[in-house]
Amino acid sequence: MGRVERAKRNMRENTKMQWEEKVIDLWNTKDSSLLGEVGEVVAWKYLWTQGIKVWPFWRVVVEHLFTSELTKGQTGFLEGYRSRAAATDKRTFDLVGICRRTGQPYLVEVKTTRSERYRYDSRKFPSVQQRLEAKSLGFKLLLVIVQFMDNWRFRITCKELKNRQALMHPTTLKEGG
Repeated sequence: MGRVERAKRNMRENTKMQWEEKVIDLWNTKDSSLLGEVGEVVAWKYLWTQGIKVWPFWRVVVEHLFTSELTKGQTGFLEGYRSRAAATDKRTFDLVGICRRTGQPYLVEVKTTRSERYRYDSRKFPSVQQRLEAKSLGFKLLLVIVQFMDNWRFRITCKELKNRQALMHPTTLKEGG
């Protein structure tokens, strides 16, 4: 076997996919971004069953989804986040939705927790200014809390941030708040 043939054979052998098995314990993982991603998928499925078609915020902005269903002001608000990096750096909402029946636009913040109680952290939430501006443009703001429970169960709490108190301090949410 010549040098070229040996090199080709070595390249084929070195590029074969190595299969490995890994177990991920969602309950005990310290990877909060993984928990957040799982929570967003659960929230997406829940909202879809409630009649709201939703997509990740960055995808709506980059791919111009829903623009025909939004006002010029609402589109302008979303256009402030032209890339996924900008959307991530500026701490935006997680999902954008449109009610299939009424056309009402939604901005959705998803929080994922393993504990019984959601703890509000302003650093992990769109700013008060963002929330007030979005509300003034006609978006309904939803806070969806996905709580991991045992045996692959989730508790989903969905609240609309209606009044100024709820917009300023989402942790103080009460029914109808």
